[in-house]
Amino acid sequence: MKHIPHVTLSTNHLNVPAPLNYGQKVEIEFKDKHLYRLPRMYEYEPIDTISSGFYCKIKGHKDPILHMTLSYDFSGNYSDFKAPDEILEARIYRADTRSLEPSEWDFF
Repeated sequence: MKHIPHVTLSTNHLNVPAPLNYGQKVEIEFKDKHLYRLPRMYEYEPIDTISSGFYCKIKGHKDPILHMTLSYDFSGNYSDFKAPDEILEARIYRADTRSLEPSEWDFF
């Protein structure tokens, strides 16, 4: 598997973060259907990526750049991909996603 699409709610912690409603069901809404090349999000990024994803909204989360990452190494035509029309149901998990290989990600 190359990538697990996901929405990051909190990241780059030096220590284990405080619980963030783990297990809570949420709804992800995509008002803008376009796929974008995402800007660099962090001062230190261990790899040079061409991240792509869809900007989204989750009720109760105020982050203005909340997005669902689709790929860390996208090389396709951005106009070939559109975000889902329907609202997606999801669940909040804590995960260690530092590896580029999703099979090495740890979910807690």
